[in-house]
Amino acid sequence: MISSLRGLAAAVRSIGPRLTHPTMYRASRDSWSQEGEDLILARFMEPRTSGFYVDVGAHDPFRFSNTAYFYRQGWSGLNIEPDPQGARMLRRYRDRDITLNIGIGSAASSMTFFRFNEPALNTFSPELARARTGLNGYSIVEETAVAVDRLDAVLEKHLPAGQQIDFMTVDAEGLDLTVLQSNDWSRFRPDIVVAELLNAPSLDVADQPAVRFMSGAGYRPVAKAANSVFFAVNELSL
Repeated sequence: MISSLRGLAAAVRSIGPRLTHPTMYRASRDSWSQEGEDLILARFMEPRTSGFYVDVGAHDPFRFSNTAYFYRQGWSGLNIEPDPQGARMLRRYRDRDITLNIGIGSAASSMTFFRFNEPALNTFSPELARARTGLNGYSIVEETAVAVDRLDAVLEKHLPAGQQIDFMTVDAEGLDLTVLQSNDWSRFRPDIVVAELLNAPSLDVADQPAVRFMSGAGYRPVAKAANSVFFAVNELSL
């Protein structure tokens, strides 16, 4: 028994350096996104250690957030959130960020915003609001008018002068294509764009309207989560 223990101890000593070598193991990273989008983004952003993001439909400073991971790493950005409660929380916990309590649309106007008892379901889309009402106990708690503007107009007004956008994330609950179409992609050109595509469960997304639009803007799909597609600007080497 003693000889066996001595043999085991010797074996452990011999492999100990390999088990504890700092380059062999990497600590896991916490994800704040709904489907791990932030960790996919983190991979694409390497080796950048700081940067600037635009979060359209930011929702919450932490919950289901594609940017919380980066904020906690020292990044900052511009949050656009039409829900007043969500915008208040973002301003409270993201003091380095710029947070706007508005929506994005095809033109400057006002639109009806449907607020649910589950804030992640809030939407400007009447069709989506009707489809979600009653499902799993979800219900509309308020319909309110919210100011909206084109994305390019918002960036023109609120983006810091000369600021490059490292990545943009768009989660507009059914109106993501409208948001993408409202940007001037020749002026405001993030390296990576993440857009929610609710009706694209397959890996084959070539025929999706948002994918076709982004292709015309000079972006190609490079990754996919369950309900999100990642686009990289064509000139970016990954």
